[in-house]
Amino acid sequence: MSQKYLSPKSLKHFDCPTEEDLCWYNLSSSRKVKNLKDRIAIKSPRITAKLEDIELILQFLLLNRLTFNDLDTSNDTISRLKEIERQQEKAPNHLSKGNIDTIDPATLDALPEFSFSRMWLKAKVTNVVDGDTVDAAIEIPLEGLMCASGKQICLVVGKGHPMMIIKQRLRLYALDTAEKDTVEGQLAKKKSIEIYQETNHRVEILLLGTGARGRALALIYPRSDKKKKSKKHSAPVKSINERILEYNPATTEDEKIKLGKLAVPYYGKTKLDSFTKSHHLLKNHPEFIVE
Repeated sequence: MSQKYLSPKSLKHFDCPTEEDLCWYNLSSSRKVKNLKDRIAIKSPRITAKLEDIELILQFLLLNRLTFNDLDTSNDTISRLKEIERQQEKAPNHLSKGNIDTIDPATLDALPEFSFSRMWLKAKVTNVVDGDTVDAAIEIPLEGLMCASGKQICLVVGKGHPMMIIKQRLRLYALDTAEKDTVEGQLAKKKSIEIYQETNHRVEILLLGTGARGRALALIYPRSDKKKKSKKHSAPVKSINERILEYNPATTEDEKIKLGKLAVPYYGKTKLDSFTKSHHLLKNHPEFIVE
């Protein structure tokens, strides 16, 4: 299943101007439809999918930081979601004691396949490699760890609230910045460092699987030190991915340099020659090196 992430600005694209023009973007076929029969749908933006593709809608809610309250309740959407909840309640998710040899085989068989993909996790950036790559320490709470469909993704054994902290190199999803050996690449790295410093390197990440080179792909959001009263995972204005993509320095220290783009949207395909050829080699402008 493909994963659909849309920026807040592009989410409005699927809203139709008049009642006569009502239509929904169909995640199942990537086309627009005008009928919600046998479909699950989101009220705004108008997004839909076949009932058998409910996982697509759940993924879309997660990726775009929407909630169940954004679902259209005019069909049997809610009944489908309640069925998922009932299935979840049947399976135990925390045992006070035991080990893999003593746990009932049926309980083990009921666990969904484990994956870090599509999980919201707290993290702290430890190193900015370049504009689109960082090293981060990631906090993984084992209790309450859920997959996108709402199922408990692991069985916790023992008392307390166990967690583990791992270190992972993250590639920012849907983004490619200029290489480190260019002026543009150094400016992108400098801006990235400034952004992470705003929240003392505290971030919240959504893992989205791995890229072609095996690096974890992630949407990264700033995580403030201050506690907010808003509900968990309330959407900030922009992800760090978007901020880096939109950054465009007005001037440089050397006015003789006409900057190329610092970053472009990127989804794993061949990079544009026009993007890479517009950059200036750092060896000719060492004054731009970022430590």
